[in-house]
Amino acid sequence: MVVGIVDSDASMYVNYVIQTADGKKFCTQMDAKRRGNRHALMQMALESGRLVMVVGGINSYLRAFALGADAHGMVR
Repeated sequence: MVVGIVDSDASMYVNYVIQTADGKKFCTQMDAKRRGNRHALMQMALESGRLVMVVGGINSYLRAFALGADAHGMVR
C-alpha cells in the first residue's frame, strides 16, 4: 500500500513510501515527468488505499507497478 509521496526540488525523482501488510515500510523512486501515467496511478493508490505491487531496479528505481483490489487476487 502506498502511504506517502515525497517530492523535492532538490531531486529529479519523486519518492514513494510503500507499507507491507506487516507494517514494514520501504521507499522507491521514479522520474514522474517521464512516467506521468505511472505517477498518476501511484497517486490514485495513495488516495484510494488500494493495494499495489512494485518492482524495483537499481537504486530502488520503480521499474514496474500494478494497482489492484481484493477482488483481483492481491493479498493483504
